[in-house]
Amino acid sequence: MITKATITRTGGPSTSKPYFFALSGTNIALPVELFDFRAIAQDDNTALLTWQTASEQGNKGFEIEKSTDGRNWETQGFVPGHGTTSEFQQYKFIDEKPLSPHLGGCKGGCLNYYRLRQMDFDGKFEYSEVRSVLFEDGPPTIFQAYPNPVDNGQLTLYFSGELNETSTLRLFSSAGQLLRQEKITSPLHPLEMGGLAAGIYWLEVVSGQRAERQQVVVQ
Repeated sequence: MITKATITRTGGPSTSKPYFFALSGTNIALPVELFDFRAIAQDDNTALLTWQTASEQGNKGFEIEKSTDGRNWETQGFVPGHGTTSEFQQYKFIDEKPLSPHLGGCKGGCLNYYRLRQMDFDGKFEYSEVRSVLFEDGPPTIFQAYPNPVDNGQLTLYFSGELNETSTLRLFSSAGQLLRQEKITSPLHPLEMGGLAAGIYWLEVVSGQRAERQQVVVQ
């Protein structure tokens, strides 16, 4: 929004110069500068969401949305904003009932996806990036995959356990079709996901006597 502006023209039909317009003004509205959006699993089986803003202009607040498949979203709550401010602000929200094996929601591991719907007083809104939280039952995971959801065609796998000559990665479609199989030789393993249709996929890692599956969403 510009509350005061001046337009200056240079050149015109009587000269060989083209038209140039200069716009100057005050009180130009800036968007909400959101950064450092995080989602982590806590020991009490809740999900903690934190984020910050560097500045806000007409910010009504944030709706917190959750999905268990990366496609269908439900509103979990609302955190009021600070209206208009140029100071750093910190926010947090706790999801008391995430999908978790401890609450009987699934077996093995449950992925919860979160995003923020930043809303202005004038009705405009904008979505944040998506963050995921894994709740699991049993021993620590063999690997972590990020970013998840995948939005740029590139996925990186980080392996926390020991690798050997039998360590293998398999990528399956949601229907169970084997799409890719690769040997794992490094704790950081890039996996090309470009060309895959948007949807849900499964990563399976077999290393020694252990095997693990994790869900990955391609946007």
